[in-house]
Amino acid sequence: MVWKKSPMVATHWDTKNIKYAVFVDESGHSDTKFIKKLIKNEKLEELNNLDYNERFLTIGCVIFDYYSYEKAKNRISIFKNKYWHEGMWDYYSKQLNKTIRKKVVLHSTDIKNEKGPFDRKVINFNDFATDLSEFLSETNYKIITVTIDKVKYLTQEHCYKETDPYHTAVEMMFERIGFLLKKESATANIIFETRGEKENKALLRYSSQILEKGSYYKNSYQFKFIKGIYFNEKWSKEDNFEKSYYELEIVDLILMGVKKYAIEGKKGKDFLCIEDKLYNYPRYKGYGVKKYP
Repeated sequence: MVWKKSPMVATHWDTKNIKYAVFVDESGHSDTKFIKKLIKNEKLEELNNLDYNERFLTIGCVIFDYYSYEKAKNRISIFKNKYWHEGMWDYYSKQLNKTIRKKVVLHSTDIKNEKGPFDRKVINFNDFATDLSEFLSETNYKIITVTIDKVKYLTQEHCYKETDPYHTAVEMMFERIGFLLKKESATANIIFETRGEKENKALLRYSSQILEKGSYYKNSYQFKFIKGIYFNEKWSKEDNFEKSYYELEIVDLILMGVKKYAIEGKKGKDFLCIEDKLYNYPRYKGYGVKKYP
């Protein structure tokens, strides 16, 4: 299998052999150096006051069938064209010290901060927020998320303690994807948002090992319906940045609401509009929403 040799971009959908495409992104980061330092120095107050992105890592995915994928692609194109000319924006590149015209990417942090294309001087932000919520609510997909509390992960005894928390979250996510696929005898490819060459290679090795040998709790049969692992950026360089992988944008948009629910148990508006898409809804705890430890 070519995709096992090195991280590859998913460029097309083999509809004859693949029923689902699974798109993966994260909120927070897997680095544990700072937390380990606080633990070593017994800085308990600082540990308890860490912000969410430092303490919690959430990995999430959206699962599309081809019909829903095509329908969503057409709808998001119309949506972006409504607020920006041809759905494009001039993004500033620090590296090149100039602006580059790209397809608008719906990035949750930029939206929250009303930055760039989401500035209220550029768009009618209230109408935009309403339309975006309707798009996320009315589009057909399934959601699986895993949230890791890195403080507990490093201080409690458990079977994954020596494993990178990102890889542990991926393993748990794969198990749940495997449940869904096995139940339907359906196949899928998994597309991660690229994180960097070194990180992609490590994740590809770890993911391939799970597919071949199984996870800590499940044998390899659980993962036989996962047929490929790929790595895409939010923008397509091959299309001169005029195309974005909107599916990865959707994952980014839904993660904060689900993450807050996983941590606090609170259902905000951003959670309620996608709640029924969580895997095994309405009994999604441990399935569509997994928190560990």
